[in-house]
Amino acid sequence: MIQQLYYTSCESGKSLDGKSGFGIRAMSASLSPEIGRTLEQHLGYQLPLGTRPTTDTAAKAPIRLAFVDVPAVGLVLHHAAYVGKDPTTDRFGNWFSHAVVNLPPEFDAARAIGTWGSRFWKTRDADGPTRLSDVSELPTAGGLSIDLARQWASTDRGAHLLKFVLNALLGGHVNAGRLFVAAPAQEVALGIYAATQLLPRRFA
Repeated sequence: MIQQLYYTSCESGKSLDGKSGFGIRAMSASLSPEIGRTLEQHLGYQLPLGTRPTTDTAAKAPIRLAFVDVPAVGLVLHHAAYVGKDPTTDRFGNWFSHAVVNLPPEFDAARAIGTWGSRFWKTRDADGPTRLSDVSELPTAGGLSIDLARQWASTDRGAHLLKFVLNALLGGHVNAGRLFVAAPAQEVALGIYAATQLLPRRFA
């Protein structure tokens, strides 16, 4: 079963350990405390450089979706959203992370990007319990498909972005394992999804 974890800044008594500040808000009962502590180091979020947060920033801030291999944990899919003010300090800078672990071995980048926009991902604290249930399978959002990717890639803008991504990956131009794409989030997601469908699995 897939296990899950929430991480955010918590008021006293609302976190898993009861402490205030950033920490584990809730996690699957079957997830060990050791893995929980290891995951905390990988669940951060930063606004784009130069952003001056206001009360309107949360509605416009980028969403982070990361698919990483964490030592001693394994494959982790992590979704993070900027929330706004920290409940313990009343200052801007809080975020909410929702991570899933114990993913099946066949789970790959195509499956990961398929969760983009899914209602499964929690983006803020709802004052629920500190223990979460395991999930049998991650739902897909339904916003990405072969037909949609084909239609998007047939436009000049889509073809240009997809060509850029494929050339960077296949040509070895990814700097330090990172590729930066400046485009609306849905187009970036479509570009990644299309690339995972076209590339051999060892590249995707």
